Amino acid sequence: MYNDNIHYLKDGKYLDIDNALKETKNYYENIENSFKVKFNKEDHEININESDFAFKIKGNACKIKKQAEKIIYENILNNINTSYNLTACKLRGNIELKNKDAINEEIIFEIKTNLNLVQEEDGSIKAYNKKKKSIK
Repeated sequence: MYNDNIHYLKDGKYLDIDNALKETKNYYENIENSFKVKFNKEDHEININESDFAFKIKGNACKIKKQAEKIIYENILNNINTSYNLTACKLRGNIELKNKDAINEEIIFEIKTNLNLVQEEDGSIKAYNKKKKSIK
């Protein structure tokens, strides 16, 4: 038994999920999954596509580090890093404040999507497609 999916269905066949990040000319992108994640190498832009799901997050130009299934954007603002971890079914983002002065910085993300975004009671934001199905 696994805690997460290890396969996804494509054209009637189950394929292995491989979220290792490969380097292309402009992006780091996951190798094999039901969704494609592209991390821009020049700025803090992330593209996620899954059938009827696509959005971008824009931030400041910064240094980018790649680690297996993880991307770290260093110093998107003074003393602030962001990191993104790929799992079988989702992309999880984290914001790291490197010191107490960073708490005064304002972080603005630009999200472009064709989905309905709903803020949940716990403060998280869920994305729903046109059939009102939650995108994990």
